[in-house]
Amino acid sequence: MVASNGTAQANEKATSVVASQILPSEYYQRLLSESSKQRVPSPIWDLFSVELEPGMISMLAGKPNPVTFPFESITLGIRSPSSYNEKTVTQLVLQGKELDAGLQYNLTSGLPTLRKWLTDLTKHFHLRGDNEGWRVSIGLGSLDILYKAFSAILNPGDSVMVETPTYPGIVPILQSLVCNAVGVSTDVEGISALGLSSILESWDYTKPFPKALYMVPFSSNPTGLSTSESRRHEILALAQKYNFLIFEDDPYCFLYYGSVLKPVS
Repeated sequence: MVASNGTAQANEKATSVVASQILPSEYYQRLLSESSKQRVPSPIWDLFSVELEPGMISMLAGKPNPVTFPFESITLGIRSPSSYNEKTVTQLVLQGKELDAGLQYNLTSGLPTLRKWLTDLTKHFHLRGDNEGWRVSIGLGSLDILYKAFSAILNPGDSVMVETPTYPGIVPILQSLVCNAVGVSTDVEGISALGLSSILESWDYTKPFPKALYMVPFSSNPTGLSTSESRRHEILALAQKYNFLIFEDDPYCFLYYGSVLKPVS
């Protein structure tokens, strides 16, 4: 649940450090909300391996026969990153068994082939390696994932820090969870590390200590600010010192801003 969407250079510097400091599952267990601690996997999932038995006709998940699906193919076109006027340079056509798998009931974590593709993209773009305590999950969009992330750790009355001004879309989420949202000031470099440090150092411990910081590191909505690399290192140091999670909402990382595809810095 700790996101890392910094520049490739910053990740390259941090890779060896992060790889040697993987936090155990017990660290995250203490941060989970009471409702999250009550969740257990559906017993149905334990039966899916039986579907692989030769000759097995499974009625386990109520999967429709693919011949009933209305789509024959789906085509995705990708334009050149360097020109708005160039025609599509790449096309992806989904059809046959790949399309059937995408339209069928599947794992909650997402279609395995798509998850592997996104995992490989993350490893390449952010210079991540295997066995570093991270994984890719797929949701229905930013707000869907944010709601699930906040719900996973926040009980009513819990505290969470947000940059000020913050993305308006998360305000109803935090209100519905009845949590204490604490604003952190920003400047031309993004979230103020001094402001964040001041909040943490002077915290009133009669209230639950913040479990997380929510931020939009690149082209923040609504300020348009991007948090500098040095500032991100300062914020990360505070997260390590005070043991809170960082929720990075980064919807703009792969937008095209020129001939080279890279995060805005």
